[in-house]
Parts: sequence; C-alpha cells; structure tokens
Amino acid sequence: MFAPKTNHWRVTFAALTLALAWTTPVGGQSGSWTVDPKASLAWWQIVPHMHHLFGTTCPEDPAWIPGWGRDGNSPWHVDATVLKVPEVWDTIKMPLFPRGRVRAICSEAVTGEFEVPDTVTWRGIRGTMAIQANFVASGQGLRDRFMQRLLLESSSYPEIRFNLDSVVGVTRSARGDTLRGQAVGKLMVHGAEKQMTGSFRAWPEAGGLRVLTRFHFPAGALTGEFGMSKGALALALSGIWRDVWEGADLVLRPVRR
Repeated sequence: MFAPKTNHWRVTFAALTLALAWTTPVGGQSGSWTVDPKASLAWWQIVPHMHHLFGTTCPEDPAWIPGWGRDGNSPWHVDATVLKVPEVWDTIKMPLFPRGRVRAICSEAVTGEFEVPDTVTWRGIRGTMAIQANFVASGQGLRDRFMQRLLLESSSYPEIRFNLDSVVGVTRSARGDTLRGQAVGKLMVHGAEKQMTGSFRAWPEAGGLRVLTRFHFPAGALTGEFGMSKGALALALSGIWRDVWEGADLVLRPVRR
C-alpha cells in the first residue's frame, strides 16, 4: 500500500469509532471495538491505473478482478468480457471493483482496536489500525514484490499504521442507520509520520459495523513526503502517475470482556 498525503485514511478510524459509538447505548458508556481481519480489507489505486495499477488485501473476494498482465496461473476468476469494457476501467471509479456484501474470507492483513469512552459526543475516541505490507495483491507476483520490497521496503517497515486522535463533523442519515464524518490522526508508513484528516461512512452489517473510507494524494508525495525510492518511482516523478488513492472496507465487532 502507499502512504497518503491527504489524510483520508484516518477515515477508517473515525468511521470505526464513530460507528461503534453509534451502536452502543447513548449514555456515555465506554466500549472497545476490534477490526475483524477475516471480513476486512484495504485497497490502493493509481491514477491513471493503466489497467493494472491497483490492488487489494483481499483477492479472495469474488467481486475483485486482477488487472492486465496478471500471472498466468492466477487463482482468481476473471471475467474476460469485463476486462474488455473501457468504462469499467475509468479512473473516476475508486475502487474499480468495490466489494458487494461482506464475506469473511480475506487474508488476515488488516487489524485494529478502538476505544470509545463517550458514546454521546464521541470525545476522547482513540484507536489504531495496521495493514500488513506484504499482503497487498495486484494479481501479478512481480509487481507485488516490486512494491513490497523496493517501494514499501516491507522487510524494514512491515506495517502501515494509523492512529486515530479525534473525530469531527459527525452526522447521521435521515433514517439514522448511517454515520458520516471526518477523522483526524497520524499515518505512519515507511518510517514517516504525518498528520492527516479523512472522511468515512459506516452502518450496521454482518453482525457488526461496516466502515468504508477512501482518500487520495499527489503521487509525488510518495517520495517527497514518505521517502520512497526515487529510482523505483520514476513514473511518479515523471508526471505519468498523478494521484494515489487508498481506502478500506472494514467490519468492526465489540470486544467482549
């Protein structure tokens, strides 16, 4: 995964905590919620994606399709008719292949836990989410090894971590079943830390809270902000890569103590 410059990854944390606050009693009671790793995923996508510059931590989900140049022995089902439709690859769609319903079949690449001391105002919310850098799949082993070893340097920085500091601008849908808002926190990737802000959407699903989040930042931030290899990111520096998008599709469950 790549590190964001515009903190929309904090989206994930905020959404999580906000969502959990929303489902707990409205009396200021505290509670802990944890990310279900089998039912949660993270994704990334480059603009322009060139029909292959995108990935997920849950290639097991049937909604996801690997890009062009995928490995010949790829275990994923690929609908060739979909790959031939230009509109499907429009860079406006983030992510290209969003998950439909939740299936607890993902590689356990995303973990996290959040504390909600006040379910009325959501003040004091704190939490952390971690993504295992070596679990992001694009459908081609060569590309994945390039990203993991040369860009993320996963042997030295095995995790991408997000620390949630607070949430703001929380609203509910007219029906009261969906939360929206912004989360503020710190992103830690490739040895760098940056304050960020992002948006989120959360609602009850799959016996827990489902949280969707996404954000984007200029591709140049990969080297300028997060210190990744300039040689390995020649395309980004040349201006061919414009933006990096990242996001998460999480399921949170209450911690029973």
